[in-house]
Amino acid sequence: MQGLQHEKDTSTWFLRSTLHLWLCFVRLRSEGSSGAYLSQELFNNLWLDAERRVAGSVSCSLARVHARAAGVV
Repeated sequence: MQGLQHEKDTSTWFLRSTLHLWLCFVRLRSEGSSGAYLSQELFNNLWLDAERRVAGSVSCSLARVHARAAGVV
């Protein structure tokens, strides 16, 4: 992906993450209560990750949520 040049800052990360999650939320709406639960967990972890990044931590809980959702963890 050499053609995609982007800044590696918290603002850019947050914008890309919220766009990605919005796409996930649209898809999860069709999954009923399990989709609603997963949507809430993704949203909660986005904010936890954002708080950690703003505080200077590079821990990425959002990646763990995606791994759990994919059945990797």
